[in-house]
Amino acid sequence: MFGLTAVAYLRDLGVRSIVACDPDAGRRRATGEFGATEATGPEGVAAAVRRLSGEEGAVAVLELSGSNAAIRSSWELLAVGGHLALVGSVSPAEPVGLSPESVVRRLLTVSGSHKYGVGDLVEAVDFLARARRSADFAALVPRSFPLGEVASAVAFAERTRVPRVALVP
Repeated sequence: MFGLTAVAYLRDLGVRSIVACDPDAGRRRATGEFGATEATGPEGVAAAVRRLSGEEGAVAVLELSGSNAAIRSSWELLAVGGHLALVGSVSPAEPVGLSPESVVRRLLTVSGSHKYGVGDLVEAVDFLARARRSADFAALVPRSFPLGEVASAVAFAERTRVPRVALVP
């Protein structure tokens, strides 16, 4: 759901070409409805970025999974002057190698994003109000369960592979 929201937000900001990458085919199918230009698995992301960028590479890559393999491949997708934003790396993991020479010669920027401020929350709520007209976020949460039925909610999510289920008091 985080990736779909990011895709919709990028489209809302006016980004013209958005390549969504996910190993799960079901999640990839949903990205078009939220604004992705193209969706692919990890094996096809480099070719999609090259094709859509005219062989230049990506201006920016948002890495949302926190997977070290995804971080390493994201690095290779960047154009000269590109920006890699690490957003999903919130759990301890093994270090990922970085070539300082590549950063310098390719003029790359790497940043991390964690948490948010009040202004970010206001922007997020405003975005969701705008996006309601173009992206069906409610469809991503197809079922609600009473708070006391957590086990049933988890079993349903695992069985159906829906992005989210809701627990209500």
